Amino acid sequence: MDWKRASDWVKSHKKLTFAALAVLVLGLVMVNLQLRPASVQGYKISKQEYVPSLLLSGEVIPEISAEISTLTTGVVQEILVKEGAQVEKGQLLIQLDDRQAQNAYQNAQLNLDLANLNLQQATTVNLANVKQAYVQAQLASEESHKELERNKALAEAGAISQVEVEKAERNVKNTDEKVVAAKLAYEALEANGVNRAILERQREQRELELKDRKRQLEEYQIKAPFKGQLQELSVQVGELLPAASKVGSLATSEKSRIRVKPDQRYTNLAAFNQEANVWLSSDANTKWEGKVVFTKPVGDASQGSFTAEIQLMEAVPELYPGRLVSVQLFGASQKDALIVPSALLIELDGVSGVWLAKDSQAHFVPVQVGLQTLEGAILIAGVEEGDIVLEPADLKEGQNISVQ
Repeated sequence: MDWKRASDWVKSHKKLTFAALAVLVLGLVMVNLQLRPASVQGYKISKQEYVPSLLLSGEVIPEISAEISTLTTGVVQEILVKEGAQVEKGQLLIQLDDRQAQNAYQNAQLNLDLANLNLQQATTVNLANVKQAYVQAQLASEESHKELERNKALAEAGAISQVEVEKAERNVKNTDEKVVAAKLAYEALEANGVNRAILERQREQRELELKDRKRQLEEYQIKAPFKGQLQELSVQVGELLPAASKVGSLATSEKSRIRVKPDQRYTNLAAFNQEANVWLSSDANTKWEGKVVFTKPVGDASQGSFTAEIQLMEAVPELYPGRLVSVQLFGASQKDALIVPSALLIELDGVSGVWLAKDSQAHFVPVQVGLQTLEGAILIAGVEEGDIVLEPADLKEGQNISVQ
């Protein structure tokens, strides 16, 4: 009777019975899935040898640079080069108006010619005239010394430049030499009455005067102090330039030099004599080798970087100062690095780490990451040689796994 009643109840509650059976089957399936280990790809960590490197941008800089300035006051008469031009050592860059200096030079040449003619004629010279010339030379010397003291005072007050003081000093030297020559001429004539010694001294004075005028004339020509590229040209024709005025700058590199600013964390990669490759971003197939030749010991605290300079092994015409290039710095080879593919690194709740296989289960382990290499990331702490790192595909802590 009880079985019949149960059978009747099942028949009357057929839908409810099937639903209960379905829930039971589903539960059994879920339990089976949880107990069945998930198939996961694994990567076994082993110690590897690698060369650390760092990619960054750099700027070509001149190996030698210098400002170009005027040596005397003058008006720009002609500019013979353009900014950015390659120039040779001694090449004329700017010509100042030198008409007065030309006249002074020509007069000095005429005086020398006359002294030579007088020496050839060797006429008798009156002792009184020679003595008078000696006195005049002394007066001129005294006046030049006074002028020098005045110029020094004006220079200290900022009224004139140091160039004017140097001119006064040269004038003192010139007049003092004339005094010596005049004195010798006077003493020679006084001793024996022969005028040839006097004329020889006069010729020497004229030669010194001509050399001084020639030097002054050359000051109106602004020339390149060395071979290089004209980086800046800041004058115009007709402009009046005081002495010691900057007119431009010149830069040169016998070998191309690159400046980079790596992050302070990578100081070991930019140490002295470390190797580097340099290339243009538009042509990564052409690379030039170089070495680090200079580093600033103190980094830029505000930017977290420091400065290093790389010297290439050759001069590269394409690498002109100011051009941006790509740079790869190389560190010393390491033989026991623990490297894993970067794709296996994940962040869980803001913590960098990897999934490791331990006792057939997945466990998340925080790690300390070092440099990124072409092979992957270097792990400094958190893992050991022989650990199995798992692909992070929807893994859960403690999940059963089967490593492939």
